[in-house]
Amino acid sequence: MPGNGPPPKPGSISQQKKKSSAPPTTVLTAEGHAVQPPLPDRANGQPWCEATKTWWDTWKDSPQHKAGIIATESDWQYLADTALLHQAVWGDGELKWLAELRLRVSAYGATYQDRLKLRLTFADTTVAEGKAAQSTERRQRRQMPKNVTAEAVNDNAVDSAE
Repeated sequence: MPGNGPPPKPGSISQQKKKSSAPPTTVLTAEGHAVQPPLPDRANGQPWCEATKTWWDTWKDSPQHKAGIIATESDWQYLADTALLHQAVWGDGELKWLAELRLRVSAYGATYQDRLKLRLTFADTTVAEGKAAQSTERRQRRQMPKNVTAEAVNDNAVDSAE
């Protein structure tokens, strides 16, 4: 089974302490995200199978699209070509295309392993907001004089707000 090797380890677990030898990232700019086009007509005139239609709609609503990973018309063209493979596998039962389909969708982080390799993660906004509030509270406590308690500060804040 072809692949790209094991996923990278998180930075805190990495065995190597040296700086990354990865080339610098080139930042591209785009005028917003390209809108997902409808699935093109198939060359044989046959309709798309339901599995492929659902797969196509999944990419439109994916975090990868919202984050700008699928951002350009060429990204959507690549995925439209990939839809042909998806149709061949799921609609026509041609399993010989499974490996190519897997490789193509991995470029956009379709699975957990793919997202690890691309160094993508989902932000849990509730956890992030909670950590930010805790951090702010700790910073305020460090800045308070030793003889003032957090409750006293909060009581004064409530009194001054009223």
